[in-house]
Amino acid sequence: MRYQRPEPRERTAYHEAGHAVVGYLLGWQVSYMSIQANTSYHGYTAFIEPRPPHRHAILLGIVTFDLATGPQPTEEDLPDLLTRGLAGIVAERYLYAHRGVSARPVRLGRDTREARAGVKGYPKERQRELLAAAEQHAGQLLMVPEHWRAVDVLAHALLAAESLSGSEVWHLLTQTLDRSSGQASSLPRP
Repeated sequence: MRYQRPEPRERTAYHEAGHAVVGYLLGWQVSYMSIQANTSYHGYTAFIEPRPPHRHAILLGIVTFDLATGPQPTEEDLPDLLTRGLAGIVAERYLYAHRGVSARPVRLGRDTREARAGVKGYPKERQRELLAAAEQHAGQLLMVPEHWRAVDVLAHALLAAESLSGSEVWHLLTQTLDRSSGQASSLPRP
């Protein structure tokens, strides 16, 4: 059996789908997803923040802390922001594992730089703890077969369409996740 490395576009689709699924599971609503590259990034996922005081910390599927526009997230909010921010990298690693090839080519990149910037004010040991816990939490969420199926569904939809609206993402996630759990979505329809 020959194993095949994912193509860059496919990696980007799974990366963004990882952000979206973990964000959804943590209570965020996706407003838009795209794998149309530009000079700054290969793809992005934009969220609608469930906790309005930290709306500035939700852009691009990464952890963005703009202290000029508002307060830094509380220690209570930070783990979920970091988990969602690192979920794309974890999803890429899982994609490689599912293909039976080394995840070594997965670059830590912008998401990791942003996550590290988000914990910069903490002592080094606390920074390591927060980042490790967030990566582990993202891994635990994505390891659940129903959750990985949702990543797969979103990634394939992104590969077909290149971008998805918030309502398209909501529809795919509620069909995939909420049917498997037998529960209705707790998030409002966009």
